[in-house]
Amino acid sequence: MKQTILTKITDIMTERNIGKTELAKQLNISRTTLWRYLENKKDIPLETFLNICEVLEIKLTFQK
Repeated sequence: MKQTILTKITDIMTERNIGKTELAKQLNISRTTLWRYLENKKDIPLETFLNICEVLEIKLTFQK
């Protein structure tokens, strides 16, 4: 499931033509750190995940 979320984030970045460097800059983190998150090398802190969603305008919905 985690990989699905990371894939979706990457797909949205591609669709919106937002590169890793630009997103990292908006999140105030290094490009390397963002790469580690997106490659599932490091867990994304909740606050950073929510910031990614905000920057990419991803609406969070929960299903039972």
